[in-house]
Amino acid sequence: MKLFITGMHRSGTSLLTRLLLDYGFYSGDANDFNDPDELDPNGYWEHKDFLLVNELLLKESGASWNQPDKFSINKLSKVRLNEIKVLAEKAIGKMDHHPNWVVKDPRMCLTLGFWKELIPGLCVIAMHRDPMQVAQSLQNRDLFPIQYSVGIWEYYAKALIANVRTCSFSYVFHHRLLSEPEETLTELSDTLADWGYQNTPAELTNKAKKIIDKKLFRATADGFDRSQYLTLEQQDLNLAILEKSHLSHKLIPPSPQVANLVSYLGSMIDRYQNDVISLNNVIKQRTHETRDINQYNDSLKENLTKKQQNIESLTQQIDDREKTIKEISVLVKTQELKIEEIAQYSKALKAESKKAVKYSTSLETEYKLRLKHIDALNVQIKEVSTLLQHRESELADAKKYVATIERSEENTNKYIDSLKAEALKKANYAISLESELKTVIEYAQSLESHMQEALKAAEYAKSLKSELEKVTEYAKSFEGHIQKEKP
Repeated sequence: MKLFITGMHRSGTSLLTRLLLDYGFYSGDANDFNDPDELDPNGYWEHKDFLLVNELLLKESGASWNQPDKFSINKLSKVRLNEIKVLAEKAIGKMDHHPNWVVKDPRMCLTLGFWKELIPGLCVIAMHRDPMQVAQSLQNRDLFPIQYSVGIWEYYAKALIANVRTCSFSYVFHHRLLSEPEETLTELSDTLADWGYQNTPAELTNKAKKIIDKKLFRATADGFDRSQYLTLEQQDLNLAILEKSHLSHKLIPPSPQVANLVSYLGSMIDRYQNDVISLNNVIKQRTHETRDINQYNDSLKENLTKKQQNIESLTQQIDDREKTIKEISVLVKTQELKIEEIAQYSKALKAESKKAVKYSTSLETEYKLRLKHIDALNVQIKEVSTLLQHRESELADAKKYVATIERSEENTNKYIDSLKAEALKKANYAISLESELKTVIEYAQSLESHMQEALKAAEYAKSLKSELEKVTEYAKSFEGHIQKEKP
């Protein structure tokens, strides 16, 4: 079975659709519907694909759900109508995968003629609610004036009656569904059975009754003077529907007062609603922009926090570096003092080295003079040695002569005595020469000792120079290291 649920907005069509789901009808998947809200917490049950087609039909003819007076399928071009038919056939094709399906939309009251051509054997159930209650509900929801809402109801009711003359059709009355749910649902089950649908046993009817919540229907129209808000034609039309004589009711266009009111207020309200939609789009855009800005601010805060952490880390590193620099500065000052001490020590070493060099030079000069003196002494020693040899030779000659004298006669004794005396003198002189030679040798030895000391002093001066060069190189390397450590 292919079933449409329709009726004026705020008439309870969503509730009726929800009841039929428990009877085994398929209405679509979860993502085919808009989400429920506080005005209809059980959901609107308007299939998005069928809703799109209905809204396109209204829009292309210059109408809307609250401007039904402007709707006419003849206003659409054949090309545009064929394009919309393609969308409609796709929507029907999806539903035809299921043997029994139901689609609900109050706009079907206006567009049913379009759908009947595409769906052979279409069955229609309309939800009827007192027009004053409908108007009060629209006033509560959309702030519509009562006369304007009643005028819309008149257009929907007459369009529906005109469209259902050639298809299986039945009304379900809103007030009876609330006051007599069991009898009303039984009558609904009988109607579906007459159309060929038998899957509505009593237990399903009892289960469906539990869904009805009278608290959701707050618009009772109590306290309203119906004669003030309903024209005679509207009252007669409502009575014909309640008495199920609607098919024989003469359908005439709404009165000029109703038509003008619906046309004028509809245009004004649509303009207002378009402005509201534009404002809502702007608000959504601003909301997205605000969200993006908040996200950007959050990212900035996060980055700022990270940078703050980095700054704190860098500050700590800087503090550590400053401590290190202070320590290095103290070390540098210490090393500078050491360098200064080393420089002073180096100056002292240089001065001492100069003195040593001078002393070494003077020692070398003295050594050279001593060598010359030693050479002179050696010449003298050689001369003394030669003289001693001569004296020894003379002594030998003297001994020979003495021996000759001894062999001589007494005449020679005096001569011998004089010779002895002379020999003694010469011996004493030889002894004195020998002592003088020892003194010269000792002096030569002392000169040699001084010469060794001079050599040692020269070697010490050379070692001082080498040590001074090392200290200078160390001072230069340390000064380069200090320059690298400075920030």
